[in-house]
Amino acid sequence: MLLTVAVVILSVVADQITKLIAVKLLAPDKDITVINNVLNFTYTENKGAAFGMLDNQRWIFIVATVVFIAFLVFALIKGMIKGKFGTICVALIIGGGIGNLIDRVLLGYVVDFINFKLIYFICPAIFNVADMCVVIGAILGVIWLLFLDGDFGNGKSENKGDEQPESKA
Repeated sequence: MLLTVAVVILSVVADQITKLIAVKLLAPDKDITVINNVLNFTYTENKGAAFGMLDNQRWIFIVATVVFIAFLVFALIKGMIKGKFGTICVALIIGGGIGNLIDRVLLGYVVDFINFKLIYFICPAIFNVADMCVVIGAILGVIWLLFLDGDFGNGKSENKGDEQPESKA
């Protein structure tokens, strides 16, 4: 459980510190090119979800985030998430959710600033560290669920050893 708490805290702290830096260096209208045509830091106030969907629906996002985080915490406490890998995946999602929740509650919007232009053909969005934590946690969680310690897709068979299932001929 200590590892889970540490990952959540590190995710939230990294997110909030990078957002503070973005506000100080970029707001309101500065743009810093890190790698030309690839990566820029661009300050944006996101009042909706990805791609500006549900713009100005702050309370919907706050309630949904609190409910989802509560569910994930419940799942961790009840032991529904097994192993360190699965726990880290969930902790990243919780930490990212809390990071964006802090923004929505205190500011009324989420500070986004990472403009990675290489992925525009897939996902033209400006994002932040909290978003990265949620996405990385979710992708690794799917990998965990399907191929590692999850309930299905783990290659385990009900047959043990060299036993062959009985055929009914």
